[in-house]
Amino acid sequence: MREDYFNEFDAVTLYCPRCRRAVEVRKRLLLVLPGGDKYDYTCSVCGDSLGSKVDKNRLT
Repeated sequence: MREDYFNEFDAVTLYCPRCRRAVEVRKRLLLVLPGGDKYDYTCSVCGDSLGSKVDKNRLT
């Protein structure tokens, strides 16, 4: 098995403390940084921010 298969994941569902269940999330670009693009995951039901990530594998 190749080790690079699982380097990056994109969340499809996350637990929302406000909704008290796993919900679908929306991924939106927050910042374009020299080290990669920063994305925010928001709840598709209530709109709360559920987390963020920096995508370091950006194409140049």
